[in-house]
Amino acid sequence: QVQEAYGKYAQPYVQRGLASSKSFLTNRAIPATGAVVGSALSAWDAANETRARLAAGRGLSAPDAKKYAKLADKYGKDVSKKLSKKLSALEPQKQGIGAGGVFAIILGVIAAAGVLYAAWQTLRADDELWVADDPLRAPDA
Repeated sequence: QVQEAYGKYAQPYVQRGLASSKSFLTNRAIPATGAVVGSALSAWDAANETRARLAAGRGLSAPDAKKYAKLADKYGKDVSKKLSKKLSALEPQKQGIGAGGVFAIILGVIAAAGVLYAAWQTLRADDELWVADDPLRAPDA
């Protein structure tokens, strides 16, 4: 009875919650995380480059904003790809055509057959269906 009650009352809400959390992760959290991690890695590279310049005795100079923006974009895309690959591996893969696809194919075949039948009925040469333009004898006046 507990399993039946769970399946009847709680399971739809649990499934909806899982679907919405998965949607939130794939559409909102992963891109935002990728951007944050990419920005952090870009800042880390800038700090390492500055540290290397100071160690080499070249001193401080203004950082190249375009270079770091490109690096941040690159790191963000890489992290987003890695996270989305991990999440896509968790969901089961669909196999074969579903019931909706079979239904659509059957309706398409029926529609095509109807069009062909209508064209055949329209274009067939049936002499009884044609009405002569000239009357065979003059009408009685």
